[in-house]
Amino acid sequence: MELTTTKFEEEDHCPHCGYELTAASSTNGHVPSPGDLSICIKCYTFLQFDENLKHQLISDEDIPVEEYLALTEIKTQLLLNK
Repeated sequence: MELTTTKFEEEDHCPHCGYELTAASSTNGHVPSPGDLSICIKCYTFLQFDENLKHQLISDEDIPVEEYLALTEIKTQLLLNK
């Protein structure tokens, strides 16, 4: 499994904790696009990319169940590897 990292051209921060987010990583070669989900690497809050590829908060209820389960699995792995 190869990790693909996309560095952001513009400065962005987690809207929950303020941590500077400089890149997004994917295991399937996917480059972020509007509507994609993400996780803050500092506070582990679930986020979504807006139309300008800036991170915005998203409520758990607004995340489709399959994607929520996948994000929860990733979050668990991040916490275990902390």
